[in-house]
Amino acid sequence: MIRLFLLFIILLAACEKNDHTENVECFNMASNDDWITINFKTNYTIQVPHEYEGPGMAGFEGNTFVTFSGDGKVYLAYGYCSSLFCYDFGDTIKSPFPKWITIKNSEGDHLVLNRSEKFCNDSNIMGIFYYSNDAISEGRLYWNDNDIFKQSLTVKFDLIELDTIISIIKTIKRK
Repeated sequence: MIRLFLLFIILLAACEKNDHTENVECFNMASNDDWITINFKTNYTIQVPHEYEGPGMAGFEGNTFVTFSGDGKVYLAYGYCSSLFCYDFGDTIKSPFPKWITIKNSEGDHLVLNRSEKFCNDSNIMGIFYYSNDAISEGRLYWNDNDIFKQSLTVKFDLIELDTIISIIKTIKRK
C-alpha cells in the first residue's frame, strides 16, 4: 500500500502543465486575400482592410506604427521609444498568462483589461490580446517573438469591431 502511494506521488510530481499547447482555445493564424499587406515590425507584416489610413510602420531611429479605419472605429498603434531609439516591442508578459491586466490609458486612468483572446499557429500560441468589455475598448497585444511574449500593439476600438480586430491580428506573419 505504501509503495502504491509513493508511486502515485511520484507520478503526480512528474506531471508538467504546459500552458503553451494543451487545451487552448485559439484563433488560427490566416491570411486575408481581400486585404493589403503592410510592414508591421522589422521582421513582421500585417494585413488590414484597403480603406485603412495612416502611415503604417514608419521611423528613422526605430519603428513606430499607426493605422486606423476611416470611420474612426478602429485605431492600431505602437511606439515603444526611449529618448534615443524606438523599439519594435515593449514590455514582456510571463506564461502562464494572467487572466487580466491593468494598463494606464492616455489620460493616465487605470483600466482593467479583463477579456482575452489567443492566437495560434498549429498548437503554438503566437499572441494573446487583452481588452476591456467597454463600448469603446482598449486592448494590448502580446506577441511571441523568439519564445518571449512582448507587447506589440495598442488597440482602441468600438467593441462592435472586435471581429475585425481578431481578423487583423490573425494575419500577422513573420517575413
